[in-house]
Amino acid sequence: MKSNSQKFDFRKLQTLSFSGLILILLLISFACKDEGPNPAEQEFVLPESNVTYSEHLEPFFLAKCGSRSGCHGPTDKAGGLDITSYTAIREHLVDSSVGDVILVIPGDGENSFLYNVLLKDFLDTPRMPLDGPYLNQNNVNGVKIWIEEGALFSAD
Repeated sequence: MKSNSQKFDFRKLQTLSFSGLILILLLISFACKDEGPNPAEQEFVLPESNVTYSEHLEPFFLAKCGSRSGCHGPTDKAGGLDITSYTAIREHLVDSSVGDVILVIPGDGENSFLYNVLLKDFLDTPRMPLDGPYLNQNNVNGVKIWIEEGALFSAD
């Protein structure tokens, strides 16, 4: 006959199992925690004049093109382009079916690759953003205005 000290205590096992289950559920909830709103879904209204990179387009490009949902940030440089860098935008050449094309031609929005690829498939490059949703008309116009006004970094 076994003594009481050698009997298995099922209540302790139940308590340990329940505690383990709670711990596992907490770990899963933290692992699946929502990272907050997607910056690409943030609404931007760009001005109709005096658009600058530092004030208007840098936060816009960061949210729409270089954020966690974007492809053209400092770490993910699709096509070699970091659109969150003014220098990179101004110096970037796009490899296209007609050869290297300047991304931004200051003063000429209509012929700038960046403006055109926001409107339609352009020179064998699909319309951007690739995974959508496409930018609204105000945002596309703001990029064009910025280019036409000289693609300035700041108003200074």
